[in-house]
Amino acid sequence: MFLGVVIGIIYALTGLGLTLVFGVMRIANFAHGEFYMLGGYSAYFFITLYGLPPYVAIPLAMATVFLLGLIIERTLLRPMTRLERPAEYAIFITFTLRLLFVNLAIIIFGPFYRKPPDFISQGFWLLSGNEVVALVTSIAMIATVTLLVGRTRIGRNWRAMSEDRRTARILGVNVNKMNSLVFGAATALAALAGALMGPVYLVGPTVGTDALLRGYVIIAIGGMGSIPGTVAGGILLGIVEGFGSVFIAPAYKTVYGFLLMLIFLIVKPTGLFGWQE
Repeated sequence: MFLGVVIGIIYALTGLGLTLVFGVMRIANFAHGEFYMLGGYSAYFFITLYGLPPYVAIPLAMATVFLLGLIIERTLLRPMTRLERPAEYAIFITFTLRLLFVNLAIIIFGPFYRKPPDFISQGFWLLSGNEVVALVTSIAMIATVTLLVGRTRIGRNWRAMSEDRRTARILGVNVNKMNSLVFGAATALAALAGALMGPVYLVGPTVGTDALLRGYVIIAIGGMGSIPGTVAGGILLGIVEGFGSVFIAPAYKTVYGFLLMLIFLIVKPTGLFGWQE
C-alpha cells in the first residue's frame, strides 16, 4: 500500500496539467502524453549530450516544453476560440498533435527506448533513489501549483475563468494571456513528470500513451478540474494498481485503472471532488 501511495502521488503530477487545462480552458488535451514524452527526451539529452546535472537539465526541459506549449496555444488553440464549438475542435487539434509528435519522435530519435542516468544510485528502504527524487519533486510541485492557484493573482484569474470566462473578461482578466500561461504551465508539468519518470520507466516515442490514459483515469476518479481530486485520484489509482499487481497479475496493471474509472463513472460520475450541476 505504501508503494501504491508513492506511485499514486507521482501519477497525480502527470494528471495535474490535464486538470488545469480542463478546469480553466474547458478543453481536453489529447497531446498531454506527448508533452510528457518530450520532457523525458529533453532531460535525457540535456544530461547525456551536454553533461548537465539533473537539477539543471530538468528545469531546462520544463522551460523548453513550456515555450512549445505557448507556441501551440497561440498558433493552434487560440484561433479556435472564435469558433462556435471550440472544445470539439480542440479534440481534433490535440489528437492530431499527438499523432504528429509520436511519429516525429520515431523519425528523429528512433523507435527504441532509452535509459536516462539515475538521479541517485542509492535506494531508500522500499524505494529506489529515482523514485525518491520523483516523489519529493512531485509533492513540492503539487504544493506549488496549489499555492499558485489559491494565493496569487494569476490563480484568481484562472479560478474566475473556470467559473465564467465571459464575466472574467468583463472584470478585466486578460483571457488570452491566461490561456497561454495555463496551457504552458500544463505542458511544463507534463514535461516534469516525463523527466522524473524517465529513469524509472525509460524514455521512448510511445511513453506518452500510458501517461495520457492514466491522466484521464485520475481526473475521472478525482473530478474534472479539481486539484485535490487529482491528488486523491492518483493515490487511489496507485493503490489499486499495486494491489492488483500483487494479488492478481502485474500484466493487467492498466486494466485495473480502467475498471476503477468505470466504477466511478457508474456510481459517481462527477468524481470525488467534481462539480455537481
